[in-house]
Parts: sequence; structure tokens; C-alpha cells
Amino acid sequence: MFKLIKLLLVIVVIVVAGVMFLPLGSVEYTDPNLTAPLVVPSFSMFEGEEGAYVAKFQSVRSGWALEQEMEKILAEHYIVHECADDTKVYFDQKNYITIYGYTIEQGFPFSEYTIEYGRGNSCK
Repeated sequence: MFKLIKLLLVIVVIVVAGVMFLPLGSVEYTDPNLTAPLVVPSFSMFEGEEGAYVAKFQSVRSGWALEQEMEKILAEHYIVHECADDTKVYFDQKNYITIYGYTIEQGFPFSEYTIEYGRGNSCK
């Protein structure tokens, strides 16, 4: 019985570590309360918009995993534009929005992240 409990505990730890740290892909997230669809890391929950065009999400994923996933999302789903002030923005031609940036706050059991975006294809 003790061996079975140890085995189950090891399996749970491996699954939790996998969800928190492994790249698990992304999904296009749409919500009636979200101004435009956004591609976000898997296992994300929409918390709401903080003002116009700042979407807030929570995830069970670690801050490190979210950072890796967001960089992959921007590289694979968006067109990079350099602005006059040497900042980069990311254009989504399908949904006609521009991602200006994101922030990630590590937490346990949930990390939070925000995505700042706007309509159209433009620098700020």
C-alpha cells in the first residue's frame, strides 16, 4: 500500500511539473468580454480587460514557461514590425490587431500575464 501511495505521489509531481514547465502549445482565445481574439498559451484563463486593449490572464504555468510560450507565439503567429523608436510590435493580419507587449508575474499556484494590444497595424 505504501509503495502505491509513493508511486501515485511521484506521478502527480511529474504531471504537475510537466504542466508548469513544458511547452504545451497555444490556443486562439475568444471571449465576448475580449475586444479581439488573441493567441495565448494553453491552460490560460481570461480574467478580464484592464482598460481598453489590455487583456489579463491567469495560468497554472510557470512564469518561465509562459515567457517561452509567448515568444514562440509572437514568432509564429504575428508579423514583426520595427517602429521609429526601435521598439517592436507584432501584427496579426487575420484579426487586424497589433500586440505592443506583454508582462508576466510569477505566482503560485497561478501566474498572471497581461497582453497590451490595439486595433489595426500600427506603432503606438
